[in-house]
Amino acid sequence: FLAVTNMVLLLVQGLLPVVALYLLKLVVDSLEKAVGGAAQVPFGHLALLVGLMGAAALLTTLARSLSGLVGNAQSRIVTDRMQDVLHERSVSVDLAYYEDSRFFDTLHRAQAEAPYRPTSIVNGLLRSVQDLVALSGKGTNLRP
Repeated sequence: FLAVTNMVLLLVQGLLPVVALYLLKLVVDSLEKAVGGAAQVPFGHLALLVGLMGAAALLTTLARSLSGLVGNAQSRIVTDRMQDVLHERSVSVDLAYYEDSRFFDTLHRAQAEAPYRPTSIVNGLLRSVQDLVALSGKGTNLRP
């Protein structure tokens, strides 16, 4: 459940900058029409666009905060699971392995990296997906 929630939040975080960029384009176009005298732009329309930009910024901040909370919860769960697996494996091996320096070094490295390495890999992959979503959205034509 947390992985799906985190993925949805990261997708939303990837799309919201595109929405904010499109709204900014609409505001600039409206101001250009008003300044150039080509058309009369109602103040309510411009205020609505600015309000929507504020809402997009607020949603971006909210999505970032929720993503942080979900990511921390998921990180704790993965870390606990990795520690459990590490303890199970270290108990199940023969005692002769503990006398082998290569095994002991590997075990020590696994114990040191288990709290953060799996979650950093998953977070890196999720950030790549988020960047890909944002990049694909920015490549679209922004004409209304």
